[in-house]
Amino acid sequence: MLGRSQTAVAMILRRWPHGFDRHSSMQIRIAGIPELVRPGQDGWLVPAGNIQALTDAMRDCLEATADQISRMGESARERVLQRHNVNAEADTLRRLFIHSRKSAADTSPS
Repeated sequence: MLGRSQTAVAMILRRWPHGFDRHSSMQIRIAGIPELVRPGQDGWLVPAGNIQALTDAMRDCLEATADQISRMGESARERVLQRHNVNAEADTLRRLFIHSRKSAADTSPS
């Protein structure tokens, strides 16, 4: 079963690439979320349990223009597409398996 932090990361990875959330995001700094959300560029990122930081981020969000929020959302979407592309990840795994097989063959006794 996924924990709360893993569920949040999974939700971002599933929704953003498909354009479900074309707006910026406000997230808590847990698990892999800081890898996905750059404060001020992709959305807002606040430390867990920091009420003042959450208040400040909410204020910033409310004061942001629709264009700013849309740009941050698009930036976040592009970041996920670039860094978490299933085809690129599969290709990386394929190359690692091939390299591993070659290494094993090179070190096996003749």
